[in-house]
Amino acid sequence: MNSIFENFLNLVRKVGIQVPVIPGIMPITSFSQIDRFRSMAGCEFPSSLIQDLQEVEHRPEEFYRRSLNFSVKQCRELLAMGVPGIHLYTLNQSHASYDIVRELKGESA
Repeated sequence: MNSIFENFLNLVRKVGIQVPVIPGIMPITSFSQIDRFRSMAGCEFPSSLIQDLQEVEHRPEEFYRRSLNFSVKQCRELLAMGVPGIHLYTLNQSHASYDIVRELKGESA
């Protein structure tokens, strides 16, 4: 799930960069957001995530739940890798970041 970050981290360590590298997570709150980031920034998303979210594209509560679960899983994996922290991009959607943090702390979102 985080192989791109892991590969990047390995590359920077290989050339001697030893500063902390903090990954950024952007909670997905709509399918149009995926399309925008694909076209504007060239972002790649796992096909399994795209398929999972397409199934519920017009069911906002379920879309949000699935997206949140993906983000939480991604954060847990990064933390297990030993990252020094995670930057959550809110993009004026602070509720999603808040819910991710609550889930990571073991509280229900």
